[in-house]
Amino acid sequence: MIVYLDLDRTLFRTENTLDIWFEVSQLFPQVDAPREYNSRDDFLYHVGDLSYHDFSAQLRKLDIDPVAAYEQLIETDLANGRFEFPGVKELVESLKAHGADVRILTFGQDDFQRFKVALCPSLTDLQVVTTMRPKYEYLEATEEECWVVDDKAIGDELPSSASFVQVSLEGEVIDDDAQWPVFYNLFDVKEFFDDVFDESD
Repeated sequence: MIVYLDLDRTLFRTENTLDIWFEVSQLFPQVDAPREYNSRDDFLYHVGDLSYHDFSAQLRKLDIDPVAAYEQLIETDLANGRFEFPGVKELVESLKAHGADVRILTFGQDDFQRFKVALCPSLTDLQVVTTMRPKYEYLEATEEECWVVDDKAIGDELPSSASFVQVSLEGEVIDDDAQWPVFYNLFDVKEFFDDVFDESD
């Protein structure tokens, strides 16, 4: 069984990117970390109803090569797991133990998304699929039987071949009338999939 895990706000603490800017400023002293963090909306781009932060474009505006910067940043203690939500390791390890094909499916610029994955020790050996279109379009094209775990309420958009689980890990309460399972921590997601796999045996 394929299980697609969203990255931002599902596995990765996206709101903590100020930490990345502080590390950038250590490598490139000309960078004012708080100023760049507060300017990130200037590099927010929209694709339909979706949006992404073009971190690489922001680096290039500072005359920093993103490829080189990402390589250096991955070697710092940014990659010590601090960006992972609690339970990421346990969820991924449990899914693998059940024989699942665990993949990351994430919307955004490929280079920055892969950089963020590389900061998460629990994710570094997973297949990463980046897309600049809605996830339902990607999944419709693959026609794969799969599960999708995401923080956005995309269950109604997905093809019939995809089952959906929603997570809310930053305090937002989801409506009780959601037509799919909703969890507020990844440990409960793990338990849910433990039951799914046990029932399928």
